[in-house]
Amino acid sequence: MVKKTFLALAALLASLPAFSKYDAEKGAYTHSVYADYGASSIFSIFNPDLSYYPYDDISNQRYTGVFNLGYEYRLGRRFGIGADISWGGKTYTMTGYDEITKKVLYVEDHRETILSIMVTFRWIWLDRELVSLYSAGKLGYSHCTYDKIETMMEWRSFLPYFHVVPIGIELGRGHVRGFAELGLGAQACVAGGIKYRF
Repeated sequence: MVKKTFLALAALLASLPAFSKYDAEKGAYTHSVYADYGASSIFSIFNPDLSYYPYDDISNQRYTGVFNLGYEYRLGRRFGIGADISWGGKTYTMTGYDEITKKVLYVEDHRETILSIMVTFRWIWLDRELVSLYSAGKLGYSHCTYDKIETMMEWRSFLPYFHVVPIGIELGRGHVRGFAELGLGAQACVAGGIKYRF
């Protein structure tokens, strides 16, 4: 099944040049798909746990980073609109202490994941043949899961989220470009990836 999926994706990517369209009026390729990976969400860093007691201690935090896939349609030389989906998570150990005696009440392993689906708006404020600089805003919803690994107890929430990219850079010529960006929100703080334009 996995092999067939990869073969189907490879065939799809190989066929994209046949649909390639450089729009002279827009001064850009009409479509693009991209994938990137980056440092964990700013929300995970500043909200590291679900503490129920004032003397909880968090340790052994491990972040997966944030994986992201997306599509963009260029409305013109300066603007693009699209959608993307991202996933990130982390695990950690929570130790609870008695407020008076300070004795250990429990030690639990926890896992948190965030799956986000967002509409993206991008403004390209410098567009050259080899380099582009841009800013972006994203709005959507995130499905957040928190669970205790040993007991399989689970909490879920579905919340509106946002992401802002104050600055990003693209480098490359033709169909393929690499990019890097700084972000604040539900996705990565710092990310890098590859984009295919057609």
